[in-house]
Parts: sequence; C-alpha cells; structure tokens
Amino acid sequence: MTTTSSTSNQLSTQPLPRKPGAHLLLGDLNAFTHDRLAYLQTIVDHYSPLVEVRFGPVRQLISSSPEGMQQVLQSNNRNYLKEQFFMNFTRLALTSGDNLFTSDGDYWLKQRRIMQPMFHRKQIAGFGDVINGETDHLWASWEGAANSQQPVELGEAMMHLTMQIIGRTMLNVDMQRAQAALHEAYAFVSSHIVDRSANPLLPPLWVPTPVNRRFKQALATIHNALTAIIQRRQTSEETPHDLLAMLLAARYEESGGKMSMAQLVDELFGIVSAGHETTSMALMWTFYLLAQHPHVEQKLHAEVDRVLGGRLPTVTDIDQLTYTRMVLQEVLRLYPPAYITARQAVDADQLHGHTIPAGAKLILNLYGLQRHAAYWPEPQRFDPERFAPQQEANIPKFAYLPFGAGPRKCIGEPLAMMEAQMILAAIVQRYRLRLLADRPVEPSAAFVLRAKAGVWMTLDKRETGKRVDR
Repeated sequence: MTTTSSTSNQLSTQPLPRKPGAHLLLGDLNAFTHDRLAYLQTIVDHYSPLVEVRFGPVRQLISSSPEGMQQVLQSNNRNYLKEQFFMNFTRLALTSGDNLFTSDGDYWLKQRRIMQPMFHRKQIAGFGDVINGETDHLWASWEGAANSQQPVELGEAMMHLTMQIIGRTMLNVDMQRAQAALHEAYAFVSSHIVDRSANPLLPPLWVPTPVNRRFKQALATIHNALTAIIQRRQTSEETPHDLLAMLLAARYEESGGKMSMAQLVDELFGIVSAGHETTSMALMWTFYLLAQHPHVEQKLHAEVDRVLGGRLPTVTDIDQLTYTRMVLQEVLRLYPPAYITARQAVDADQLHGHTIPAGAKLILNLYGLQRHAAYWPEPQRFDPERFAPQQEANIPKFAYLPFGAGPRKCIGEPLAMMEAQMILAAIVQRYRLRLLADRPVEPSAAFVLRAKAGVWMTLDKRETGKRVDR
C-alpha cells in the first residue's frame, strides 16, 4: 500500500480510474438509487479498488480495498472527516447541530470520552439480566403465535426487543408505551434522510408537502419522547449509573458548563437509533439465513443445547458460545447494517498510486468489500466456518468492518455483540423460525440495511429439556 502523507510534495499525477457508461447528465445516480447493493457489488466485481464515479454533477471516489479502509479510517484518519453533504441532511434531525455520529474534531472527541466508560466491557457485563428479562418477555409474547402458527415479522419483533434493551440499559426507562410511535418515527426519519440526500431536488423542508409534514411530525415524536425522559430524570431522586446519568453529570473542562437540553436530546437520539436499529437488523438477517441453511441451524442448536441446557444464557456463557458468535459474524459480513460510510479528504493524499485531491468525497464500500472474491472464497455463500478460531487469522484485517475501524469504530460494538449473542442463543433454544414461502425477502439499503417488506416467519416450538429459570 502507498501511504504518502498529505504534506508530501511528490503526489502521483496518475489519473483516477473512472467508471464508464454513465448517463450524460445523471451519471450513475439512477443506478445507485435504484439498487444500491447491486451497484456496490458491481463496483467490486468489475472495477478498480479506487474508482471515480459521478452522481449528477457530484464526483465521488469509491474505495473497495482493505488498504483504502486502513488508510482512510486508521492510518491517516485525521485527513478524512465525515462527508458533509450527507451529514448536513442527517443534521436535519438534530436541534443542537451535532451529536457523536455527525461531529468531528474536538467536539466529537469530548462527546466520545464522556460516553466511552458506559460501553466498557466490565460495565456492559452488568446488562445480562436486562437482556434476559426482555428476551423472556419476547418468548411469552410469541406463545400465542407459535400455538396458532400465526406469522410474525422479525424486523419489527427484533426492533421492539432491542429498543426495550437500549431503554433499560442506557436510560433506565421502559420504552414499552412509546414503542410503536418511536419505531415508526425513527424508521421514517432515517429513510427520509437517505431519500433526501440521494435526491437534492426534493422540496426544502419549509415547503409544507405531505412528506415534509410527516418528517417534522416524526421528529417531534422522537424529540418529545426523549425530552420527557430527560426531564423525568432531572426531577427524580433516583441516581442510576447509566448513560443518561453520565451525560447529565458531564462538565466541559474549558468552561465547566453542562450539556444543553438540545445536546442531551441529540445525543440520545443517536444512541437510541444506533442501539436498536443496527442490532435488530443483524438479528433479523440471522434468522433469515438460518431458515435457509438447516445444517448451520442444526449445528447452532447443538451448541446452545449443550452449553445452556434449556436455561437463558448469562454473560459468563458467552465465551463458550463460539459457533453462535461465528454465525453472527458471518451474518454481519453478508448483511452489514452499516453497508457504506463516507468521508471527505481535508488535504491531498495518495492511495493505490493515485492522488486523492483535497476536498474529494469518498464512499467506503463496506458491503462490496465484505463480498469481494479476492478476500472471501465463494463470497455469496453463508459459511460461519470462515470465522472459526483457526480460520479467522486468515481474514485480512481491514476486509471485515461491520463496526468500522480506527478511532471512530462503533462505540457500541461490545454491547451489540454480547446482546446479539445472548438473544440468538436464547431464541433458538425455544423456537425454530421458518420463512413464509409467499413473502419474498428483498434487502433495502436505507439508513441501515433493512428488508423492504419485512421478514415474515412462523414459529415452531423446540423441546430442549426442562427449562431452568433464572
């Protein structure tokens, strides 16, 4: 890999390879918006690891190599800020202007340092009882559907579960009463942000179109719910040790000041969104793939039955649930909730022998890279054995990035993996999930990788021995 510093005076003048066949006016905009995943796969299958494309008048670079990921996200990460075009659309959902997801520089570092202790492995180890309790409620809620063979939509069920868990662990609140409204609001806000960023010709938000009004109503639903949670905590005599307590207690070193209400709401907005959407979609895709690969499901059943014997898992079981983790890792390879990320170069840099100009916009093709035949034999095949302990060392470090890499690697990775592992192990003990033949599943690359019409499944009870209660 060439890693010429941005201060070098000897940057290559070799022209960037361009993707041919673009529309005269729209470039590749229609192809990208029509089927983002197919487009990203085409890039890795047929073009260079760094290629220039055009979306309307905007030129973008798409990087699809481990070398590119390492340079942009880690070794020269200070030269690559969040891509501001998309971030500005994301900021439409905020009132203070920034949160941990949208910010860069000193502000991002301050917010990250405030929140980091909540996601330490020792801290999240205490969340096991919450995860089990909420999974137990899910078991009970599925009892009637299993008896009557009534189908359930897995995406909705998993979002319900993970939102409850994020509410209990991060905010010490029961999200149950607000769940339906918040689910719908978050889903619409995230999809509208993506739609608006892909089509800047949409009417500005001040124009009272039905879609704009619905977007504002969805934002109000989220902001009002989060504001109420903060206000209740501010007047409560309880002092739970959770993320909200850390945010409320935080003081900025240079001023001694606290976070404003707008800052608090915006940080919770991001934590609740990322904390329930990504994990829930990963679990949804897990059950989708297990239903199509009975040999994998059988091996998973054997492990959880042997390790757990019918009881709910504990945090101390995690290390023994090796194959359970391997299944999740392979799901995250094929269906990463965060399927792309974007950066913008501050100064000129060099990658693969080409100059990246100052100000260049880069799409990091995580989806395509994780299905790239150069790094993954039979890349479209679902094979958890890729992540067996004896095989994992063969995977190029920066060819697998479901949580990103470098200083901005997802702060919630330890919690997300522990939560998903415990939920998966618990559910497959009690139920086998079967896809409905008449409800085809189609991925939808929105803010996260969803299923366009959901994943509809029926529930078959499993007998795994007498259950041992917690």
